[in-house]
Amino acid sequence: MIFYFSGVSSAADAQILKQAGVEHILVDMDDLPVLLETNWQGRIAIDSGSYRAFKSGKRLDPDAYIKRLDWLEGLAVTSTDFSSGFQGGANRYDFIAAPDVIGDPETTLSNWLYLTKSYRNALRSRLMPVWQWGASIEHLRLYLDTSPSGLVGLGGLVPLIRDRRSDHLSDSERKTWDKARQKVLDQVLQIAQAYPGRFHLLGLCWVKAFNVLKPYLASGDSSLWLEGARYRFAIFQHSKTGKLSHAPAGMFPEFKSLDRSGLLLANAANIERFVQAG
Repeated sequence: MIFYFSGVSSAADAQILKQAGVEHILVDMDDLPVLLETNWQGRIAIDSGSYRAFKSGKRLDPDAYIKRLDWLEGLAVTSTDFSSGFQGGANRYDFIAAPDVIGDPETTLSNWLYLTKSYRNALRSRLMPVWQWGASIEHLRLYLDTSPSGLVGLGGLVPLIRDRRSDHLSDSERKTWDKARQKVLDQVLQIAQAYPGRFHLLGLCWVKAFNVLKPYLASGDSSLWLEGARYRFAIFQHSKTGKLSHAPAGMFPEFKSLDRSGLLLANAANIERFVQAG
């Protein structure tokens, strides 16, 4: 499984990922300039920005998105733009997520059909449809059959599998929540096993899901590495189980004294080593 680090919103955080040896980053087109400012030479995947639009009460328009694809394809950075020496073109991007609409699978499908019919330029080969969790299985099969990149994104899972540690749940509420997200994970695993190497999971934010799904997904992304800043959590490979794990940084001498940047660097490096180990 290829893992893409997401959540990069500043050049400083992008530099941390570079220092950690990270090879793959996912950004939307609004945050791409931030990444390029750092002379990023690794691989790039492009998110649609649908979640950003959802939070602001907007929807992605497919015609406007096609114009942004044209900008992305023709992007050629000069000294007056950024210092990265970045050159545009299809080979620079591993995949480009199509404009899905959160909570509206029918419009998501309509956008996909319109996009694949209307857009015929070089980046078409990188397009990845996004199947919102819980949408029609017929939609999923259509996406699998028509994806130029060969990938299908699994979206809408973050609210169903997130940790909720900041929600102050009671013990009984925690048990109910853990049971519910375990059920979702079992269902995702079943689909991933049925179509191994075909899915990119958007928001792979649960370390247990990371471990379970890793052999079957083509790729996944999340801002999991940022738990060091959000909750002072350390992420590491467990010495006994060999699985990716996380725990409060204060429990470990090697993490306890690290500042924000140091903890993010350690988390990113540990995740990258875990992924690269196969």
